[in-house]
Amino acid sequence: MQVIYILVATTDRKILQNDFFKYLQTSEYLQLVVSNQIIHEDIALDWDKPFTKIINQKNKGISLNRNSCLHAVEKGVGIIADDDVSYNEDFEQIIRKSFEQNPDFDIFTYKIDTQTEKPYKGYSKNSYELNSNSVLNRQKILKISSIEVAFRIEKIKEKQIWFNTDFGIGSKKMTGGEEVIFLLDCLRAGLRLKYIPEFLVNHPFISSGKQYSNKLLYSFGQVFHRAYGLLYYPFCVYFLLKKLPKLKQEKIPYFSALKTMWFGQ
Repeated sequence: MQVIYILVATTDRKILQNDFFKYLQTSEYLQLVVSNQIIHEDIALDWDKPFTKIINQKNKGISLNRNSCLHAVEKGVGIIADDDVSYNEDFEQIIRKSFEQNPDFDIFTYKIDTQTEKPYKGYSKNSYELNSNSVLNRQKILKISSIEVAFRIEKIKEKQIWFNTDFGIGSKKMTGGEEVIFLLDCLRAGLRLKYIPEFLVNHPFISSGKQYSNKLLYSFGQVFHRAYGLLYYPFCVYFLLKKLPKLKQEKIPYFSALKTMWFGQ
């Protein structure tokens, strides 16, 4: 039986506030790997929990944190996790079934359950393969959240794929998009990705009402560039046209936002 590793990125020991992880029955075949970034308090995470590996580090950035988890494992199944999630009761069975019944696939994405009537996002009822060959598929990849993703660790290691540290919360350059870059790198390396229409992980609904700072707009542009190549120029135009009401609400001139997406500040 393959070992399933839940790869948790946390900062300042916040995982200790999560009752799901606190009471999770870990075992030889279901283990935790927790990477804790020491940022605001100079206290290392010390957690005497069976089948749990702890990494403490004094750096910043979600991609560095996720890469620390990846460095700590060699083979098995990896689930990307944050310190504020929980999992459905049958999550382990869902994961094992996906990987056992689809041996030709390397990465799987699932659904987030808000545990309310409000869906986290629009999900298909049918399973399908995702690749980077078509614009439509790349648009779907842009909508994937990191906590929806599980993968065969040895395949990721074989292709030497890591999270790009220029992207993600805490990065000095881009404030998001690290999971999109990671998945695109996987697909371009020849790995196969499949969507499974099953609720795996629980997380409250999050509104997409972030303010459009220059850093966020430039991050959008750079993610689109990696996804679409030179087609990212017209895609940025299209994206901002759809976001005109929000731009007007935040009093951001359209062409100023477009310039930021293309060229930065």
